[in-house]
Amino acid sequence: MESSKLLLQIFLLGEFRVVTRARDLDSHAWRLLRAQQLVKMLALAPQHRLTVDVILETLWHGHAPQAARHSLHQAISVTRALLSATQTDRASFLLWENDWIVLCRNDQVWTDVEAFQTAAETARRTRTMEAYQAALSFYQGELLPDDRYAEWVLRQREALRELALSLSVELAALYERAYQETDARTLLERVVADDPLREDAHRALLRLYLRNGQRHKALRLFETLRANLQRELNVEPEAATQQIYARVRTQHARAPNPALPPLPLTSFIGREQERAAIEQLLQKARLITLTGPAGCGKTRLALECAHTAALDNPVYWIELAPLTDPALLPNVIANRLGIQEQGPGAIEPRILAFLQNDAGLLVLDNCEHLFPVVARLTKMLLEQCGGLRILATSRERLRVAGESVWQVGALKYPRAAELIDDDTQRPYAAVRLFIERAQTLAPTLELAPENAALIAAICRQLEGIPLALELAAARANVLSVQQIQAALDDALQILAYGERTQLPRHQSLRAALNWSFALLPDAEQKLWQRLAVFRGDFSLEAAAVVCKRPAEPPILELVTALVDKSIVQAKSARGEMRYRLLETVRQFGLEKLQAAGELDAQRVKHYEYFCTLTEQADRGLGGAEQLHWLTRLDAAIENLRAALEWSKTFPDQTLRKTNPHSARARWWEMARCVGRKAILGKQWCCVNKGLKLPK
Repeated sequence: MESSKLLLQIFLLGEFRVVTRARDLDSHAWRLLRAQQLVKMLALAPQHRLTVDVILETLWHGHAPQAARHSLHQAISVTRALLSATQTDRASFLLWENDWIVLCRNDQVWTDVEAFQTAAETARRTRTMEAYQAALSFYQGELLPDDRYAEWVLRQREALRELALSLSVELAALYERAYQETDARTLLERVVADDPLREDAHRALLRLYLRNGQRHKALRLFETLRANLQRELNVEPEAATQQIYARVRTQHARAPNPALPPLPLTSFIGREQERAAIEQLLQKARLITLTGPAGCGKTRLALECAHTAALDNPVYWIELAPLTDPALLPNVIANRLGIQEQGPGAIEPRILAFLQNDAGLLVLDNCEHLFPVVARLTKMLLEQCGGLRILATSRERLRVAGESVWQVGALKYPRAAELIDDDTQRPYAAVRLFIERAQTLAPTLELAPENAALIAAICRQLEGIPLALELAAARANVLSVQQIQAALDDALQILAYGERTQLPRHQSLRAALNWSFALLPDAEQKLWQRLAVFRGDFSLEAAAVVCKRPAEPPILELVTALVDKSIVQAKSARGEMRYRLLETVRQFGLEKLQAAGELDAQRVKHYEYFCTLTEQADRGLGGAEQLHWLTRLDAAIENLRAALEWSKTFPDQTLRKTNPHSARARWWEMARCVGRKAILGKQWCCVNKGLKLPK
């Protein structure tokens, strides 16, 4: 609420102070103690209201009822006079409504306690350092220190103190991830001083002391904690704390890590559960490969996992995208690890010696263009470095024994034309990502009723692909949301304005897709182009008929390769595998197909295939297999529409001719059976009859 609309601002943390429109009142301005306590109680109460009985029992316990009520009237009168500037203002404060006393009407009261609690919720939802710092700025000290022994404040004082300490520990963890270790250490030292029994803070501080070579500080901290727990609770430190203590006693301080993961410059949105699952998997598997299509966020997810792992063990981040010569891979790794090269053939043994006794995490980012040298080196490192774990990102798996593969998919987005608002958009990470990135260029952009459907449509058209969403958001300072959504019919054209310092393939979606395209063998490139004529999903049989050419490898082999390389998406539906291209991937394939001069011919083959399918369906719809054919037609509906649309542009001689009677009769029957596809049935009949399409 705007401060101009507030009647009262009440500060309760660290000191008691009331600010009215007329004056600033500290605790010394109150000549009647009970009046001051009455305001404090109401400020802490839900909705700033309490029953008369509760107030009398708390502040005038043991007094005669009549005398207590008289004292309450007096306290109210004194408070009104102190808070109000004029006689007419007095009615705004301390309203007596039936059996309730209310501080002010219409929520015209602000308290630092409520602001602190609200900011804490925001911090835990957004998980940003700025949000945590903002929340802790409200906590200027314990609640109402002048009322230290008042029973009505004890429980809330302890709850707010616990909240402040918990937020401090959580903020320290964020500082650690960002390698702001001085800030983390200062904050944790303050927490353990305030609460000598708090083990989570002690553990985090022990890790920091260990990582920075402050072994004696770590030993002294643990012994102090153990003594306090024994004296106050008669318990030993938890197992997790003792494990860190054992490392302090047995390990020397680590040398500085020359290959730290880079610090993220933007917030991490929507993959918190995936990150947690991968971190769990890293406890069991020694090699995990994050795979997925261009722009899906593999690198960012790996970066978050790397920063979490770095809290306990060394992490070595190796960026491979700029490397073009596979033979130089050992040199790049050695350089990042700070290993001095000593002549030909000596690099790999020195890498092994460096990592052999290290229980660290090696991250190999962007491996897809360096097969098979990455696979060979990975296998060698895992075989000879028993404590080492490797996290790789690639368009396809490394195919190394023991490899666990994690498919990184799209961010969640609204699947239907549903209304979204501030509450319903929260589960949709794609919506949150688009809005947050757009606000960096257009700060006034907010989710509102007039643009909610358009933002949902943008996320749906881009199918939740993070790079595509960020590139679309990068246009928010020159295009309206409506213009961005309309331009996505040619997504590759608009999604081409990325960060200048990024790798070229991350500055536009076309460049990212071209990177993937260039890595494919010729037969796989051609199949990608030809598959682009399909709308929605398709079967392996359809791909074989429409796209296979003589002398090329079997279609199953080619489709499998494109699935492995995250170009084609595969899923099981109705007892068979179905395949599809993401819309932006399909648009890129169409561009390549048109550039090769094959677009029209490929659309004719697509049309011919679905003509044949409908003829087979005509025969099957009247028999025992009617349900089977209705299911197949339902799965093919998007491709049937596409074939009809394209057929309008075909020369007459290319149109499929069928028996007029069977085409008309069976297609009208199919339209009746399918119901919601009746218009489609009519259109297909007209095409087969050579008639003008109905509007």
